[in-house]
Amino acid sequence: MQEIRKILLGGDIGRGEESLLVKLAKEISLPVFGVRTLMYDDRIDPKTGGAKVYMYPADVSPEHYPDNEDNYVGACTGKIRNINTDVFRNLGLQLLSNIPEKAAVVIDEIGFFEEDVPEYTDRIFEILKDDHPFLGVIKTRYEDPFLRSVRHFPTISFYQVTKENRDTLFAQLAPVVRSWSIK
Repeated sequence: MQEIRKILLGGDIGRGEESLLVKLAKEISLPVFGVRTLMYDDRIDPKTGGAKVYMYPADVSPEHYPDNEDNYVGACTGKIRNINTDVFRNLGLQLLSNIPEKAAVVIDEIGFFEEDVPEYTDRIFEILKDDHPFLGVIKTRYEDPFLRSVRHFPTISFYQVTKENRDTLFAQLAPVVRSWSIK
């Protein structure tokens, strides 16, 4: 059986894929680099009426990172979107660049906000091609070319998360991420 080095989790809203990612990331013995996003239901974007989304380094708890325009990704409700693409070009690329050889990459989450930032999406594909172990979450309810390409990338082992299987997936994937080392 081939070693699993690139894990991608997906699921419908509220199924626990992000919580599963956080639990699995704690099992990784390598240093973790990458991107984490967090949506705040109590912070509403005036342009869209949607909850605000912020970007953080994957290895930092959001409570310990200042929220401002430099990490405010945007918000959306249905077809109304307010996306700050500069956050992907600046903070996002910074967090996904210069990753040490002996490190794992975590991206939570890959979605449609970044689809119009080719330098960021290209960097994601570079990571999926390289030797770094990878753990990520992807939006599954949207079918655009970028998301489809990531989900079906040849190096990816994709797992659909449900309320019924999330604990079983943790038991299955925790030993995998614990075993990650650099080739």
